[in-house]
Amino acid sequence: MHGSLRTLGFAILLLVLSTGEGWGQEPADSLRGEFLLPLPPTAEVMARGERIGPGISIGSPTGFGARQGDAFVGVAYQARTRTFTRQDGAAGAGLGFGDPERWVGLEAVITTFGTVRTCCRGGVSFKVHRRVSPGASVALGWENALLWRDGDPPATDAGTSLYAAATKVFGLRGSGSPHFSTLTLTVGAGNGRFRRERDILEDRSAINPFGAASLRVVDRASVLADWSGQDLAAGVSIIPLSGRPLFVTPAVADLTTRPRFVVGAGYGFSYSGLLF
Repeated sequence: MHGSLRTLGFAILLLVLSTGEGWGQEPADSLRGEFLLPLPPTAEVMARGERIGPGISIGSPTGFGARQGDAFVGVAYQARTRTFTRQDGAAGAGLGFGDPERWVGLEAVITTFGTVRTCCRGGVSFKVHRRVSPGASVALGWENALLWRDGDPPATDAGTSLYAAATKVFGLRGSGSPHFSTLTLTVGAGNGRFRRERDILEDRSAINPFGAASLRVVDRASVLADWSGQDLAAGVSIIPLSGRPLFVTPAVADLTTRPRFVVGAGYGFSYSGLLF
């Protein structure tokens, strides 16, 4: 969901995406934090056991992940990056393996960072997650663990990131109420793109906290706030079609500096019986 999609991962896709010159790749020396493409929330929602529910984060990874049989695809777009007036986009797809309730689950996501004017660059991210209670899960992830075209220009100026995350879902009004029914909180820490802006500019290794909060206000929509480690974003996650796991998450990033529009969309489905 930085100068090039860092995650799409979780772990990963979910989910951000101007000049008259058209779409293009940012300079490699731009801030890693400029281009945040939130993953489509599909994997997070499906892993919670709520087969169709709005998203729980904008760009921060969560403790939940896709499990055996879960799959998702997504696209993202941003009107401009933090420092440059250049739009860009990304797309990706992910699969889940294993059982996070009995053992652990593994989520693998492939992301393409290429746009209309650039192509053939991307990365693969992984997340290992474990359900610790019916409404809580923890995860360890490696964003952009594998990259192709990691040269000049690089596949992504976000580099790779390691993180740990924990997510808890709190029931507020009982399972029968569709309004303000759940509050979901995520806390985590990581290096790479989660570092403070100063650490990134000075190319200094560091571990920094991140987090997200989601309030499900109606059955098919939630409001979100997300701190990536260096900037604040806020938005909504909507399921536009009843009974369909299609998720759209428009948001405003960089609220503490120069706000900019970002949006991601994803669709979840089951691959059981399709591949195995």
